[in-house]
Amino acid sequence: DGWEFVSVDLNGQAVDGITDILSLLNLDGTNNILSFNIVVTDFPPPIFNGVQVYVDDIYIPITGSLHSENLISDGSVELSEAGLCDECYWFQNLDDYDTGECGHTDVGISSTERKSGSQALLLKVPFTAEGCMYDPIMSNMGSETTVASIGTNIDLSDLLSCTEYSAYGFVDFPCVTCTSTVMYTGSYLVNTNISIEGDVTLKGCQVAFEAGKKITVRDTHKLTIEEDGNVNSHLFACDGMWDGIEVEPGGILVIDGNTNVGNKKGTLIEGAITAIDVDQGKVIIRFSEFNHNLTSIKVRNNPTSDSYIYGCQFKCTEGQIGKSPYFDFFPFDHILLENITNFSFPIGDPTGGTGKKNYFYDAYTAINLVNSKALIQRNYFFDIYNKNGFYQNNSYGQAINVDHRPNTSTTALSVIIGGDGSNEPNYFTNVNIGVRVSSNRINSTFNITGNTFDNSAYNNEGIGTNFSNIAITFQHSIRGILPSITLVNSNTITDFRIGIHAANINHPIVGFDMANPPNPLPNTINFNFETGFAPTENYRGIWLQNCSEALVANNGISNLEEISGTTTAFRGIDVEHSTDCHINCNEILNIPYSFHFLGHCDGTLLRANEMTHYDEGVHLESATIADQFQVNNDPPYADEPTDNIWNDPDTGVDPGTSLPNPTDRVAGTNGGTLINWYYRIAGGIYNPLDAGMTSNIIQATPETAGSIDCGDETNRQSRNVRFGAIVGDSLNFTEYVEENTWMARKYAYECMKLDSTILYQDTVSDAAYQAFFWAQDSLNTGKFTRIRIMSADSATFADAETLNDAVADDNLLETHLKAANTYYFSKVATGDGFDESDSTAVLEIANLPYFAGSEGTYMAIGMLGLELTPSIPSLRLQAPTIPIAMPLTVSHAIQLYPNPTGDYFNVSSATEQIKKVEIYDAQIKRLKTTEIKSKEISITINYKPGIYGVKVYLENGETKWFKLVKL
Repeated sequence: DGWEFVSVDLNGQAVDGITDILSLLNLDGTNNILSFNIVVTDFPPPIFNGVQVYVDDIYIPITGSLHSENLISDGSVELSEAGLCDECYWFQNLDDYDTGECGHTDVGISSTERKSGSQALLLKVPFTAEGCMYDPIMSNMGSETTVASIGTNIDLSDLLSCTEYSAYGFVDFPCVTCTSTVMYTGSYLVNTNISIEGDVTLKGCQVAFEAGKKITVRDTHKLTIEEDGNVNSHLFACDGMWDGIEVEPGGILVIDGNTNVGNKKGTLIEGAITAIDVDQGKVIIRFSEFNHNLTSIKVRNNPTSDSYIYGCQFKCTEGQIGKSPYFDFFPFDHILLENITNFSFPIGDPTGGTGKKNYFYDAYTAINLVNSKALIQRNYFFDIYNKNGFYQNNSYGQAINVDHRPNTSTTALSVIIGGDGSNEPNYFTNVNIGVRVSSNRINSTFNITGNTFDNSAYNNEGIGTNFSNIAITFQHSIRGILPSITLVNSNTITDFRIGIHAANINHPIVGFDMANPPNPLPNTINFNFETGFAPTENYRGIWLQNCSEALVANNGISNLEEISGTTTAFRGIDVEHSTDCHINCNEILNIPYSFHFLGHCDGTLLRANEMTHYDEGVHLESATIADQFQVNNDPPYADEPTDNIWNDPDTGVDPGTSLPNPTDRVAGTNGGTLINWYYRIAGGIYNPLDAGMTSNIIQATPETAGSIDCGDETNRQSRNVRFGAIVGDSLNFTEYVEENTWMARKYAYECMKLDSTILYQDTVSDAAYQAFFWAQDSLNTGKFTRIRIMSADSATFADAETLNDAVADDNLLETHLKAANTYYFSKVATGDGFDESDSTAVLEIANLPYFAGSEGTYMAIGMLGLELTPSIPSLRLQAPTIPIAMPLTVSHAIQLYPNPTGDYFNVSSATEQIKKVEIYDAQIKRLKTTEIKSKEISITINYKPGIYGVKVYLENGETKWFKLVKL
């Protein structure tokens, strides 16, 4: 009745069923669309009662396949994405045929299956009412008009074996050693390696490569691959994967393409193990597409400075390479840069030209930088994660990975990702990790500015792995001593579990433009969780671990709704063991913990931060921070408040007019004396306690208003306020006395070592400070600081390693820090990887509680790339102004004797059964494990003299570390 279902349509040619499809194919593998159509054959067609066509289980076998693979990887439809678009498996081949008042045709993936599985393709033409007619589409002139069509792109280069290509018009490549200036067009089969020793152009060529074959461009010679009018070049593998194009030092490779041809994005290169490998040559790649390569582009060892990559697409359609030997894999790197130090290699056009953006899909790492400079602008990243866990079980990949390894070179390496111009940002969508930086190089600088990260549709593919669903992370192994340039500014981050993370970095700057202080560059971090959100994993806006002198200013961190439940795992700004941080002018909304501090954060100041709708504004977890006030820089140099604002969750009125719940503004536990917290008198929103309240951790003091500078990185406190109690030995810790005192003294000595003005202020107190300094200088606290300073200079690096080996550790903090240093010097800094024994030993350090490992633990965390926070097993620190009767603890209930010892030692417990005893050497390598169930045991040892660690496990789950001296 004027309607017909056409079963197969390849490139516009109708076929009744599957007949000789090969006669209809483009053997270059381009522009082949398999589609199913409903067409109108009569005009006007009659009124009818509608038609629905279901299609399921489409199968074309791949020639020579051992496992009967389907050429159409989603032929079962169950593998297809629910939506229809150009980048999906199935897409709408033509626009909906608009029938006006009669309705419109429709295509899609139906939840009703017709053969197997749970869904099928659906083509639908609705019921037509009397008087409704379907008019022909004018652009589709002829005897019939397609009104409903659904299709998929198929790469038909997989359909034939290499030997079969000759039968369909492919000829052997014209030369093996190509010495002429020549242009080739046509279709070629490469069955031997090709050497370019002239000036060769492939213009609109279709080139099939046998497995393992490659093209090599020799010194001073050139290979150009480009389009011929409406025909783009296509290089592909006809059996197993080919070895790509290798450019030797001095060689030149230019690849170009026409992006206006069909649905392809210019010259297409696919099926290679490494498609492009350039060593010191020149590489210009633009308007090209790379698909199904293990690595698409590898550039190394300083190419010419006019090299670049822009206007390209990198992908792996159907989510797997599909050829031997990496059939089930998907790309490891799309672009890999190695040892490029002569210029910042541009990825994405820095001039902002139209159509010059790069697009990256489906890879473990889209861009990987190893000891290289780079300028990465105007790129789009989609769906970057470790599909099916091919590469690493503990990591789900990253869009941009920066790996700067230590070496003796003095060449500075700079990496710029994004920029401050309107056309410079990169866009990250559905990426497990946006930017990961792992750097231990002393002269690397990083600027991550103006980018957009959006994971609002991310499905947590990497959930449970290290740093899953994080926008930006910096992971160093050792905290540098000199300020590095680490800038993270003006980024917009939406619905990532963690926004910005930094570990073991000195002086990171987050949200501030040091070159133009009046112009803040805030990061905006948005969460969109509803009121009952209660995560099992930690969610953080900004997270600092062992990052001294950080400046975190002007950032906005917010959640969509106020959280009504109780959770400690959702934090705005989280700071661990980071001294002298300056956290200024940040706005935090609807986050249960606006701020969270853990461990020694001595010298850290909070200025003019605004906290709204929280459970606790500032939470201290056994944490020490500075007295919260600053000295006015102008006479009479009075103490003044730092003007933080608490807008309590239940005010219900304008800030400053209600004082409902002041006890949750600063809470938790800290070590040592009360924190003096000065606040502006006017308005209750400035008071950390509010009128009439008391606290066992802070002393609130009213003062007149001062002046806040959001970029202020100075302490603006007297020497005596900062270090008087440490120098005078008047610090008072109720537990972990040795550990807390050691860390406090190390911090003070380190500040004095780096700033000698602390020692020389022409006052009578100078002698006391100098005496303290020189006393610590001869102790291990001083030695570890000198080790850190010397390790940052290639000229004294070996001296740092020697000094570390010579340290005679006196407590477990020193034992673990020395061991962490040893692994850094001997393995990480030299570029050697950890073996299984090394990894086990470093993991033991990483898993230590905070007061057993401290900085050594954070170094181990950085070396292993772990997302981990050291535990604080129990509340050990109390303010000395509140006497508390302490019960007998594990440390008092367990004894280890004799110590020092010769051939044996005893362990006894007064209360709990001992479950296990472990013995470790100075490198935290486990030497012996003894399992028992008793309150005492005698253990024989036959080790060489030295210091050993003994770890005792109790039946109730508690553990205790001892230092054992073997004579």
